[in-house]
Amino acid sequence: MGKAAYENARKNGELVEQRLSARANSPYHSHKRNADLDMEAAHLIRWLSKERDSLIDEVERYKHDLAVGVRERMNRADDFLLREGYRPCDIPACNCGLWHKWKSLEDES
Repeated sequence: MGKAAYENARKNGELVEQRLSARANSPYHSHKRNADLDMEAAHLIRWLSKERDSLIDEVERYKHDLAVGVRERMNRADDFLLREGYRPCDIPACNCGLWHKWKSLEDES
């Protein structure tokens, strides 16, 4: 989520909270029945819930895009290492998980 989107969502949440608090404590709204205030609060809460779900979806999209980018960079690094003659360690006694330079027939001659 971009910084602007985050700030906008935070401000929207604060505005909803302020509206609910102001209406509940306002002498102007004291003539309203509690049911009216409850209905308006429910409407604002539904809106805020949808906004929250939207932000969660956006975060998941960013996570996915980041994971794809990281996998692509890892694949490029692996390809480079393989081209340069390195191989992942598969020696059970070593089990280091690193890459080792393997000697080829050309290296020995």
